Amino acid sequence: MKRTKSTIWLATAVAGLLLFTGHTQLAAQSPAAEVTERHFHFTYSGTIQDLTPDSRIRVWIPVASDTDYQQIVQMTSNLPVEGQIHEETEHGNRMIYFEVERNSVDEIPFSIAYEIRRREVNNSRSDDEKLDEATRVKYLKANRLVPVDGKPLALLSDWEAPEDQSVAARQLYDVVLDYMRYDKSIPGYGNGDSNWACESHTGNCTDFHSLFMSLARSQGIPVNFEIGFPLPPERGAGSIGGYHCWANFFVDGKGWTPVDPNDPNYVPGFVTGEGTAQFTGYPYLLMAANATDTCLTCHWGSGSYHVWSADPTAPTAFGAAGDFVFLQEDNINDAHSGASNPVTGDSAGHTVVSPALGITADAYITVSPGGAYAAADLGCTSCHDPHGNTSF
Repeated sequence: MKRTKSTIWLATAVAGLLLFTGHTQLAAQSPAAEVTERHFHFTYSGTIQDLTPDSRIRVWIPVASDTDYQQIVQMTSNLPVEGQIHEETEHGNRMIYFEVERNSVDEIPFSIAYEIRRREVNNSRSDDEKLDEATRVKYLKANRLVPVDGKPLALLSDWEAPEDQSVAARQLYDVVLDYMRYDKSIPGYGNGDSNWACESHTGNCTDFHSLFMSLARSQGIPVNFEIGFPLPPERGAGSIGGYHCWANFFVDGKGWTPVDPNDPNYVPGFVTGEGTAQFTGYPYLLMAANATDTCLTCHWGSGSYHVWSADPTAPTAFGAAGDFVFLQEDNINDAHSGASNPVTGDSAGHTVVSPALGITADAYITVSPGGAYAAADLGCTSCHDPHGNTSF
């Protein structure tokens, strides 16, 4: 039988508190007046499935790196075979690589466990701090999807650049916020394509930051890009739903400053440094398929005040709002006749429509009992003001 090769890139990386992709760091650092630090354990795991029979599987997994603000205290990998760590030379990104025969296994589990110390990022640096010329050129030049001319510059047709580059960077941040809307419903998002972002006005964090990079680099402000996993400010154990990314811009005498122009459009309840709401009325919250899915971005699983457990067969303790995970139960009939007389979960209470979880409108009770409210419209905000301030 012919042997084939399968190549797998596990390209998920990090954010906020755990950085996988690297960039050039300055050798000399001025000590900060006060340092805030977090110490945590993080496990990156998964399972490789849908393997081709009689094939050799080649796998690359991103590996976290030491930086000025992040120390890898310990890293332990659990792989089917011993892996080799490789580092690319331009940005310092690291990957662990291994090959394994498909043989008779149907899937390949893996995990990498870290003990991490993460310091608060600040730019308390000396007045004479500058980038070396090679690094400056690298983070000013255009990339394949991040041009420094063309469509992005049309956004700056009426903009006058201030002399202070820190002020300019903040104004470019606002340009991106005013122009873009966080929306993953349009095909083509998530590639970090500045031209696509200009055409669509939408995207995810990669698209927001690519546009910011194009604008800032075009004005002579060096910018790099990082991607990682966002750890919440609350302490405790839990799962992380996916990656996030951000950018860093450099100003002479101030060093690298992290910036996340996507964040106010993505995190409900964001508050500016002045202590005032970034938006009023909160219409931007509806970024998922419907209001229920937007609520569940925070309240699904074991997160803050969850109302929908991750596993219908093992619901966790719930609060006053209950737990709607019963809607995903195939059979809630635990009697002896359960196998022959199954009762689906939606018989236990009213449904809420959630495209993300595959929950559709009640097929039997199509309107509210004694009323006319359509079951197809029933969601979290049909009855609840989620944050007590009409934020829905």
